Amino acid sequence: MGVALLVASGVASAQATEYEFIHQTVQIDEIISIGDTCNGAESIAISGTVMYVFRALEDANGGLHFLSGHVNYQGVGGTGLVSGDKYRIVLEENVVGNQMLPSDSGSQEVENTATVTYKVISMGPTPNLVGHFTQHFTYDANGEFVSYHETTNEGCRG
Repeated sequence: MGVALLVASGVASAQATEYEFIHQTVQIDEIISIGDTCNGAESIAISGTVMYVFRALEDANGGLHFLSGHVNYQGVGGTGLVSGDKYRIVLEENVVGNQMLPSDSGSQEVENTATVTYKVISMGPTPNLVGHFTQHFTYDANGEFVSYHETTNEGCRG
């Protein structure tokens, strides 16, 4: 598993607020199980690269706030363990949030929204699975749960 980490900072305003960018690429070789609405459940041995990009904001007091994250699969393919079908896996996740990392201020307030778009593309006659998932959750400054909402839409294409 190869990992490359790049950290860069730049001054964002006269108030000494800094953005911190983290870019990490990870090689994956694993087995995933999908509850495929097109073809039933199948485990797929996948391999390829996953890219992670995170953005944080450092406030004037040195507190680090999570702002956003992005994850995507690059060149990820796989083989169905039962069917032997070949697949290309496309996944993109975007996260937007506001929370202290770690919570040195004592506040446990968190607001986070994640959206994931994914495709399990068959290289043969098997229908493709296409989906979109959205999740939102909130905790108040005392760490008390406020709200949670999620939606999932999946469909078969081709």
